[in-house]
Amino acid sequence: MKAIVIGGTGATGKELVAQLLEDSRFNAVTVLMRRPYFNAHPKLKEILVDFEKLTDFQDEIRGDVAFLPLEPL
Repeated sequence: MKAIVIGGTGATGKELVAQLLEDSRFNAVTVLMRRPYFNAHPKLKEILVDFEKLTDFQDEIRGDVAFLPLEPL
């Protein structure tokens, strides 16, 4: 199963990505982000995006489940 995470460098996103990478149900985790953050991992694919132009990355936003972790205000 493939997970897509849109924005994963906040406190919630970092923990979510860490858990997805350890979860045996997922064989791929793609994170769309503004800047590189995570250490290399065999299941991880970081994609640096301009969130004003997300349609440019539509081919990368394909998976079985998607997450948009939001930080509390």
